[in-house]
Amino acid sequence: MTLHAATPTLKERQRQERERLILRAAGEVLADQGYDGMSMEDVASRVGISRAAIYLHFPSKEDLVFALLGRGIQMFAESVDDIFASGLTPREKVRAIIEHSYGGMAQPSFRFFNAVLQSPTFLSKMTERQRTMRDVWNPIQQRLTDVLDEGKRSGDFDTEMPTSLMVSLLSGLLTPFTFKQMVEQEGMPLPEVVNFLSRYFLKGIAPSQPDDLPETRRPAH
Repeated sequence: MTLHAATPTLKERQRQERERLILRAAGEVLADQGYDGMSMEDVASRVGISRAAIYLHFPSKEDLVFALLGRGIQMFAESVDDIFASGLTPREKVRAIIEHSYGGMAQPSFRFFNAVLQSPTFLSKMTERQRTMRDVWNPIQQRLTDVLDEGKRSGDFDTEMPTSLMVSLLSGLLTPFTFKQMVEQEGMPLPEVVNFLSRYFLKGIAPSQPDDLPETRRPAH
């Protein structure tokens, strides 16, 4: 017997739609006012509901922003899945991930990420909720691990370098701070930033050549 997922009730669909509207409004308010200037009243006003109604979905402003970050990361994870299904080589997939990440940072909808990362108040909340942030980021970490392990198996990437280190290095490249400094402040064209970052990372994780090895490990002639 084939089991089918239960169809959401009208009440559940209405709840999901309201949450979607609240999250969209929260992103707009964050982009305009920053985390410290954002209030639940402002978000409620944009949605056209009472502040009390928001608290039925999100207990606090902090919970609302974490939910917004989680949704953004989940959408990014789904985009990475599309890249994985494209038939590209591991090297091409890594470049596509970097290109997609920085292309997303150029979109107006990404402005709320900058807003929260520029708030010392929210950064302290992130520190307090490290476990929550790990859970939110885990889907991306797992996908990066998968593509880098694939590259190790194909011989594209250094099999001796720990995958966890590769993931950490790649994650460090996918940051709004680099985008803000190089693209917004210094005016470097986005394709150039993507090209240089891709070259830098892919060279760094390429299989070692004999001349790259320490003296004690170089083969004797």
